[in-house]
Amino acid sequence: FDKAASYYELALEEKNKDEEVKKVYEQLVSFQAIKEDAEKNNWIDVIKQSNELLTAESLPSALKQEVETYMQNAQESMNHQKEISNKLVEVTKLINNEQYEEAQNEIELLQQNESMKNSLVVYQQDLNDLVSKINTALKNQKEEAEKQVIQKRVEETAKKQAVSQQNTYLDRMNTLKDKQEYPT
Repeated sequence: FDKAASYYELALEEKNKDEEVKKVYEQLVSFQAIKEDAEKNNWIDVIKQSNELLTAESLPSALKQEVETYMQNAQESMNHQKEISNKLVEVTKLINNEQYEEAQNEIELLQQNESMKNSLVVYQQDLNDLVSKINTALKNQKEEAEKQVIQKRVEETAKKQAVSQQNTYLDRMNTLKDKQEYPT
């Protein structure tokens, strides 16, 4: 289509009064704009320009098919982006409720969804930020759990030592008591 646009541009320069050449050239320029917007993920513009171009009279069938494909891809991408956006809101709520494993699972499911791979690119920084928050929170939880285990062991050891000391003192008292009752 790029070559065709170049040829029609040349033809337009030679026959600038030819309305048919002008119409086809404008259609090709519009198609080029659709392609550029698609590359930039400007899906609303792709759909808008596609609708405008599809209503044009005498649109070549090959061009019409390409425009319809771009329009369909744009609609799918917008749906995926909406779905991803909703999922990220859900993950954020899980994080706020300290449900980190569930949030991590949701992100993994999202990343494994093959149909959304291209749309995820737009949200990569958001995903990275959420994964970072989750990893930090899980690390903090693990450290806190380890601290609690250590604290519990320290407390158990202290109790055992206290019981041991108590038994030692009781043994000594009994020994002293025995000596007082039964002097030798």
